Amino acid sequence: MKLFLALRKPLAIIGGIVIALGLLLPWVNVDVFGRSIHAKLRGFDDLGLVDLIAGAAIILLASGRTRLKGRGSGPLIVAIATACGALAVYRMANLQWAVDLTTSRTFMSGLGYEIKVPAAMVPDSLSLGSGLYAIAVASLAAIAGGILIALDGFFPALAAPPPPVISTAPAAVGPAAARKAPKRVGSPEVLLEVRNLKTYYPIYGGLLRRRVGSVYAVDDVSLTIKRGEKLGLVGESGCGKTTLGRTILRLEKATAGSVTMAGKDLLAMEGDELKKMRRRMQLIFQDPYGSLNPRMPVSDIIGEGLLAQAEAGWGERASVNNGWYGRAIRDRRVGDFLQAVGLRQDYSRRYAHEFSGGQRQRIGIARALALGPEFVVCDEPVSALDVSIQSQILNLLSDLRAEYNLTYLFIAHNLSVVQYFCERIAVMYLGKLVEIADTDSLYEHPRHPYTVALLSAVPVPDPRVRKKRLVLKGDVPSPANPPSGCRFHPRCWLRERLGNPEICSTADPPLRELGGQLTACHFAEQVSAQAAQEAAARQSVLDTVAAPD
Repeated sequence: MKLFLALRKPLAIIGGIVIALGLLLPWVNVDVFGRSIHAKLRGFDDLGLVDLIAGAAIILLASGRTRLKGRGSGPLIVAIATACGALAVYRMANLQWAVDLTTSRTFMSGLGYEIKVPAAMVPDSLSLGSGLYAIAVASLAAIAGGILIALDGFFPALAAPPPPVISTAPAAVGPAAARKAPKRVGSPEVLLEVRNLKTYYPIYGGLLRRRVGSVYAVDDVSLTIKRGEKLGLVGESGCGKTTLGRTILRLEKATAGSVTMAGKDLLAMEGDELKKMRRRMQLIFQDPYGSLNPRMPVSDIIGEGLLAQAEAGWGERASVNNGWYGRAIRDRRVGDFLQAVGLRQDYSRRYAHEFSGGQRQRIGIARALALGPEFVVCDEPVSALDVSIQSQILNLLSDLRAEYNLTYLFIAHNLSVVQYFCERIAVMYLGKLVEIADTDSLYEHPRHPYTVALLSAVPVPDPRVRKKRLVLKGDVPSPANPPSGCRFHPRCWLRERLGNPEICSTADPPLRELGGQLTACHFAEQVSAQAAQEAAARQSVLDTVAAPD
């Protein structure tokens, strides 16, 4: 039974292909006068277009390219294949008609002689080599595949045990409670290690479309993420945060560097090895509206990944069977994860437009967790939500992390959200990491001038407190033409305070440890709260007012 379940779609698709192409070779072989003569069998041109359309319809239905998903497409495949097979058998039963049409004309032999074959002599020596036999056999295969598709989900014996359902009770309020890691024995192991990762996009120009430059989206980034950790990644728009996350997940092609997950090089994986690894790393998208297919119900949105990663083994390989080929198994798993993210199981038959923004994001989280990943990239998962909904989603992510031992790379703009949720923070500027530190250490003692400027922009939730903001001058440089040396030096307030030292514009500072933090600044020892306040005080009123929010 497992073998048939694994072959149900290939049977229907292969049958559809043969039906669509079966009448492209309608040939007959006539053995008469001691000579074998090949001629094209006439009279089947009217069937060619019909079978081509029918075969294409079977292929589309079996591959899931229509709105009819799963069991809904099975009966239609059976009906179309039955009609094609019946028509082929009818034509074979009325072969004399085709023979009369064929033999009423002169055959051309291989030697170029024209031979008139009497119609009475043909039936006894005719062997039909057209696509009729192929269509009949292919129709049986398509019918078998359609029946198995229609019966998908009626085999409970193959069901896998459902995942545990976690509690969705609100987490404790407060940044320290939200960032608290699950208890572990000993030092946590390193799950993900990124070394000198680069992602460049080519720029083409000129008449011959030659490469004239590159966009340095991610340029020589190195970091480590421990198992069970919540690492925040912050920076201005366009600094390469999302590109870094997508490159780690192999959704973007890396130009150079290495990404190692649990001792395995992700960038060297291909084929089935990469496909299996994708179960262990998933992505939660930023836009809860654009990331869900409006034409698919929730059960198919979440179950699509399960179907893509389904395995069926038999005999010695029976242990690899995960049961995800069965519709009932997928639906049960979808319902369990919907309940895990705080939604009702019967929501699985609804469509995306029937949910609010927060509910859609919960569906996106359930989709990411359905395959049982270890590492999840959260690409600004709360930036499109209301403030009240943001706290619910953050608490939910914390609960899921504790229950499933997940590891997060949390990409965000909102520094207050990152302070509440993350245990460690990496600050990115123009494709490079400029500072990595624990959350409390970074907010209390930032070591990089860019981090100081970012923190000065965080609003204080008290209308009676007036905070002097440190405004950066100029615009962010283009990633296609980054400055030499330190990329932040054209806008650096500390460099201006120190008299514009030349080393800032000539030497690229590496990440170095200073007070338990990693910072990429030549003069990180000079960064202090007093220096930042003095720099902010020297700003003109016009610069402060004109600063973007």
